Amino acid sequence: MQETLTHPVPAGLTRESVVITELRGPMTRQVREAVLRQGGEKAWAALLASVSEPCRATFSRPIGLFEWIPAEHSKELSLAYMATVDEEYTRRRGKESARELITVVNRWMLRLMSPSLFLQNTPKMFHFYYRGGVLTLDRLEPGHAQLTLWADAFYPAWFELGLTGWLEGALTLSGAKAAEVRHEAARGEGLEAFRHGYEIRWKA
Repeated sequence: MQETLTHPVPAGLTRESVVITELRGPMTRQVREAVLRQGGEKAWAALLASVSEPCRATFSRPIGLFEWIPAEHSKELSLAYMATVDEEYTRRRGKESARELITVVNRWMLRLMSPSLFLQNTPKMFHFYYRGGVLTLDRLEPGHAQLTLWADAFYPAWFELGLTGWLEGALTLSGAKAAEVRHEAARGEGLEAFRHGYEIRWKA
């Protein structure tokens, strides 16, 4: 029997604060890398030609590690590419993003990280890499945790598969075994329409 997730509303949460407006460079790289692996520079040029001029201008140049990228451009590029692949790509992309973030950009974390320590720091990591949205850790005990993301601006598969894949990938890197993440889709009215729950279970 699945447990009902609990979601305390963060103090000061507003309609404006749940909108993700920007994300840092490392969170935007997987699309380009996937396209280059599959079809090389020609395929990448074709994908860029299919998006709007502002989006094309953003991704036609190197993206810095700490650079802020407009969320609407990242969403547009992702949706253009997702139209050519299976939906499960989004979950794989989430796991690839976790691997890059933890084993390359922040590889020092591997010496210290455990599943519990990772989850305790996940809200801080989210707010470092994303502007807008609020991520909270609502419950943490051995082998079980609950996270809530209050956010708008991305497409449904990002919440359902992308973040789920990212969490599963990061937990595995932190030493968790058989990590499973269940997404509870946002529903309701007002701020409830932007509330996504994540129930997480793993074995030590």
